[in-house]
Amino acid sequence: MSLQEQPLQPLLLITKSDFEPYVSLSGNLDPVKKLNMHIAHAQDFDLRPLLGDLLFYDILKKVGELQAENGGRILQESGAPIHIIQFPNADYSHLINGGTYIYKGVPISFQGLKPVLVHYATARVLSNINGAITPTGFKAKLNEFSEFVDNREVVRQITQYQSLALGYWNQVKDFLNIHYSHYPLWHHDGCKDRNTGRKSGARIYSLN
Repeated sequence: MSLQEQPLQPLLLITKSDFEPYVSLSGNLDPVKKLNMHIAHAQDFDLRPLLGDLLFYDILKKVGELQAENGGRILQESGAPIHIIQFPNADYSHLINGGTYIYKGVPISFQGLKPVLVHYATARVLSNINGAITPTGFKAKLNEFSEFVDNREVVRQITQYQSLALGYWNQVKDFLNIHYSHYPLWHHDGCKDRNTGRKSGARIYSLN
């Protein structure tokens, strides 16, 4: 067994902009010093146990290869940075970004791994900062003159965001179990179609 040094900066599957469709974060939450740390923790301690080590680290490996090819950024064809990760093999792109697939003649949409990470990371933000998500954005108690945030509301929101993360994960898990032949590193857990001979994943579409 050979050990390799860990990179100084962890590879992140989402950025602050990926939170916008789901969570309102205020501008005073430093995306480098605070948010990225919680994203990294959500990846390592929440997502990795769900995906399993082999699939999780293979995804990170592929992301690292894409970044290395593009000078540290993941680019679209025009050269502009984007947050939709497109792998040469479309299977991981669908897994991360979500899409629509056909199962027993019915189109099923799922959101991919991004909202799973968004909501787990948000729960970690709330559990480490005395703050809460309000209709106007993230509100933190920065000092004794800041607006008081009820701890019960913080606990309620942490539970809510963890529950939402699990709900999005169940969508991903169903997708993986149905299309297990496309993801050999996924530990398949008994999808009833496993032994039917059906060619799963033949029709998968990207979300617009």
